[in-house]
Amino acid sequence: MDEKETYIKHKGLDDDYYMKLIEDYLKKFNVANRVELEKLFFNKLSDVLSLDQKSNKTKNILDKFKESGKIK
Repeated sequence: MDEKETYIKHKGLDDDYYMKLIEDYLKKFNVANRVELEKLFFNKLSDVLSLDQKSNKTKNILDKFKESGKIK
């Protein structure tokens, strides 16, 4: 891997990116459960996170998205 790709894989992407993925998914399919959303972006989360940390990150992103009023 080159240096830029390694940096992104370790840093991860910002929450807005994941929220946009969720929004696009919901526009297309109208509903989603947590398992579907984890499948959507688990592999895009930082490689340095454990599975538990990725699960917590998913919860935090969904909570942030709920607070925005875009999902229930």
